[in-house]
Amino acid sequence: MDFARLLTKFHDLDVRDLVEFQYASGWRVGSIMRLEKKDIDWQHETVKLRDAISKNKQPALLSFKKFPARRAVLLHRKEKLRLNCPFIFHRNGRRIKEIFETSGRGPPETLNSPGLRTTLYVGAAQSVCPAQE
Repeated sequence: MDFARLLTKFHDLDVRDLVEFQYASGWRVGSIMRLEKKDIDWQHETVKLRDAISKNKQPALLSFKKFPARRAVLLHRKEKLRLNCPFIFHRNGRRIKEIFETSGRGPPETLNSPGLRTTLYVGAAQSVCPAQE
């Protein structure tokens, strides 16, 4: 499944941003959902994955300076920041906890498939940041 087509399946723009960032960064969704304002250095254009939110408890630093896809998503999220919410990826001031709405129906068939995982993993592999300069 091509990534642009996959994105059209997400009607929630906040979730779409999260999925785009996952594709562009290669980070786990659970870690991305926990990113906070303090994790972004706008001056140096980096995002820090704190050891506290990393699955393997190892911190990581990701540049978005020379990566337009990452930069675009983060600039969009910057416009949505709220004083009363520390999270980068939130829905109306509340941390996104589920990518798919819990309406009882589950995700659309095309999203609940190995094709989604493959698309995200391939995208992540293609977007991995080289060593910091």
